[in-house]
Amino acid sequence: MYHLFAISGLVTVGFLAGLFGNPDAEAQELDLARNGQTDYAIVQSAKPTPAEQFAVEDLGAHLQKITGDRFAVVSETNAVIPPHAIYVGWTDFARKQGLDLATMGDEEWIIKSCGKNLVLAGGRPRGTLYAVYEFLEKQVDCHWFDEFTETIPARPDLVLKKMDIRGQPAFWDRRIYTAADIGIDTERFRFRNKESTSAFGSGRVYGAPNGCHTFYYYSKEWPANHPEYLALNEAGVRVVSSNGVGPGQICLTHPEVRKLMLKQLKGFIAKDREAAARAGCQPPRIYAVEQNDNELVCQCPECKAFCEREGAVSGPLVDLLNSLADGIKAEYPDVLVETFAYQTTLKPPRTIRSRDNVMIRVAQLNAEWPPPKNKRDDHPDLFRPMTHPANRKPYETLVGWSKIAQHLAVWDYWILYSFNYEDIPSPYVNLRCLQPDLKLFHDSNVEIMFVECEKSETTSFFALKRWLGLKLMQNPDQDPALLIKTFMDGFYGPAAGKMAEYLNYMEGRIAATPAMSASIQTFQRPYLTLNFYKTCQRLLDEAEALCGQNAAALLNVQRERIPVDGGLYGMWSQLEKQLPAGQAMPWDREKIIQRYEATRRAQMEARCSSGKLQENNDNLQKELQTMREKSPVKRLPGSRIKRPSAIRPM
Repeated sequence: MYHLFAISGLVTVGFLAGLFGNPDAEAQELDLARNGQTDYAIVQSAKPTPAEQFAVEDLGAHLQKITGDRFAVVSETNAVIPPHAIYVGWTDFARKQGLDLATMGDEEWIIKSCGKNLVLAGGRPRGTLYAVYEFLEKQVDCHWFDEFTETIPARPDLVLKKMDIRGQPAFWDRRIYTAADIGIDTERFRFRNKESTSAFGSGRVYGAPNGCHTFYYYSKEWPANHPEYLALNEAGVRVVSSNGVGPGQICLTHPEVRKLMLKQLKGFIAKDREAAARAGCQPPRIYAVEQNDNELVCQCPECKAFCEREGAVSGPLVDLLNSLADGIKAEYPDVLVETFAYQTTLKPPRTIRSRDNVMIRVAQLNAEWPPPKNKRDDHPDLFRPMTHPANRKPYETLVGWSKIAQHLAVWDYWILYSFNYEDIPSPYVNLRCLQPDLKLFHDSNVEIMFVECEKSETTSFFALKRWLGLKLMQNPDQDPALLIKTFMDGFYGPAAGKMAEYLNYMEGRIAATPAMSASIQTFQRPYLTLNFYKTCQRLLDEAEALCGQNAAALLNVQRERIPVDGGLYGMWSQLEKQLPAGQAMPWDREKIIQRYEATRRAQMEARCSSGKLQENNDNLQKELQTMREKSPVKRLPGSRIKRPSAIRPM
């Protein structure tokens, strides 16, 4: 781990009062350590779960780093319990304090002082684990910014005020999909930052056959002599699907389709429950029954008439989900059947309401490519919050579903896919949208957040975006400015102020561009000017100089060179046209791509496992060849681009 700096011991008002003999103040404090020594032990329950066992171990490891002394770990079954202790998990001590942990939610936690003792506990399977990390983060100031960078304060005098805090994450399932392939275990980062995970017996949230785009998985088992079960296209053809993208769909209204799907769904649930029982973990709670990733709508008379009655393609889809939900409710009352409001089904139906065991997952693609003119305002602007006037129609779509769905989920996009198609990475950020959007989703009773946030190697401030997003998924009412400052100080060390200046500059330039700027390709974005790149390079030069001998901070600063150098190289010929007559570009183009390559390799060598390093280097070589051959990419405005193939959140 990189330790960019150590935070000196904080002297609290309560501690000063204690020094001067204030008995009331002393009674409110926990003296976990004095002068680098502790008389506290960590006490675990007689039968801790794997999550609680790990929580005890990680708590002890962190407290030793913080105070300099080892906190002994004992079981509550010990004959002698130390007079001062931190009780972790479902202990008899916690029960005697009136804490009924069995009634707490899966991720609900409590931090409670009991005299000179402390209880860290919560519901199962993850509540106690989260109690430990909430304590370390909020009370002791530990932070885990990515898999490689953390801040652990040095506090030989660890004196804390009395605590009685209870909470749980705002969304009951929270995932950020990064597609990062670095070959290291990311689970520790994820559960330390309370991202939902299947670790420690939590099990999968989504059941078989897949986490999204499942019509293919259902239909591939159907008899080939019944083509009428498949969707009819406008050419009068029943199209067969070969994967979750399609090219086909299913007929939503055919009665035999519904019978087949209900039987298959019950089979998936039963099989998943048997497997979960054998593994000793929770069974999946959600089963996705979702259209394949294409815009085909069944044109059979029954489906067309249903869509017309409801004024929306989503009408027969929700009706199908309702029929399946009714069919499983008696046998599996805890299961939710989920479907997408996506592409053709974004608009809510006119009269149908979803059953109370149906979940609607709203997935509004951001304008990462120019949408058709007649659908332009269907696409949210990535750079503006959902409440911005530019996002009026997407906002109304979300509100419309919140009025008719008993359970609501959101599949969000924090990425522009332009690099995937143009082979030009570029600097952009959407951090100003995260807090207002997550608050809107939470206020709209959204229960699950899933975010696509790929291209971790080449997008600006990726680590900050992921960390900030996870913090706000816990509590979207937090001040993002304070969180960003915490990250900047910990991640960039002596260059924190300059990197904050760089972030503010980029955000300001993006905010000044016209609305819907996300819907145009990289080389068309108005803020990507020659002067913009000059300022970015200058600020990054200054930030690097401030790092001095701090190698970890320097590595993190240099990471931000990647989208800037990539965008500069790809837009070179366009930027040259902005030069005053007779002037040359202030950089050497070949040296820019050489630095891009060197920076990418340095990042991989520091952050990839040995088993993935060669593979990632080979992929980089192919990427560099493509950048040299194809930049800048020229494409007609308004042309449709196919987005990445479907992913599988589980």
